[in-house]
Amino acid sequence: MLTDYDIVFRNYLANELFSDLISPEAASTKKIIEHMIIKMQWIMIEYTAIRQSLFLWYSHNANSSLTYETIREHIVIISRMTGYDDDDIREYLENSFAKLIWDWGYAALIMEIRK
Repeated sequence: MLTDYDIVFRNYLANELFSDLISPEAASTKKIIEHMIIKMQWIMIEYTAIRQSLFLWYSHNANSSLTYETIREHIVIISRMTGYDDDDIREYLENSFAKLIWDWGYAALIMEIRK
């Protein structure tokens, strides 16, 4: 049901990658790679939340079809809800996961990466 809107998701992810991974905060830290990985993990969480919210919306509104406006609305709402600063993101990840930097398998699981 989302394949018709792949370009919307690609554009969203491209914007997140360019705006979050390469930031002034990253340039001023000594741990640039760690900062980028943490931000990438946060983008994965946001992306997964957007897809889950769309799944729930579609399940609840079975007689309706997804539209660009519905997808855009979900992207905007989730992005605003998860728009934390770097310290808050780091604290959340440290408190919520066994390790700050995830194993690749976990990232692949939540992103549904397939061969």
